[in-house]
Amino acid sequence: DRDRRHNLVISGRGEVPHTGGMTVAGTLRMMSGLPFTILNTATDPDRNGILFDPLPAGSYSGTGANAFTVENDGGRNGAYGPGFVQLDMRFGWRWRPTSSQTVDLTMDLVNLTNRANFLNPSGDQRLTNFLLLTQLSGGGQPRQAQLGIRFGF
Repeated sequence: DRDRRHNLVISGRGEVPHTGGMTVAGTLRMMSGLPFTILNTATDPDRNGILFDPLPAGSYSGTGANAFTVENDGGRNGAYGPGFVQLDMRFGWRWRPTSSQTVDLTMDLVNLTNRANFLNPSGDQRLTNFLLLTQLSGGGQPRQAQLGIRFGF
């Protein structure tokens, strides 16, 4: 259930020349979706009394707003949910009023691309929310900005 096929994280920090101490830092996270099972708990094709039989391979789609389409390989965890992409940035400036004091001003931008990252949808064809993206990953933070100031002595 936790088979994340791809997970790429790129981060870095640099000082911008001729700006009097400006720094730029960023982190880009990109992950492929998690696997889930496409099934229909209203039927019991193998008649074993357990209503958890994966549907055959093929393309399946939800209906309505935020509908999701998957290519199902069949079997348990034969489909993959939506991926995750988030870019966070920090801009900062440092001044030195004296040799033993610093003043830092920072601005953080979270989810700069303002992308909605969803969790896996329901894979149960019996339910009304079958393959509908309804829950956001990690609280689903929209683009946010934060300012900070720090005095070091």
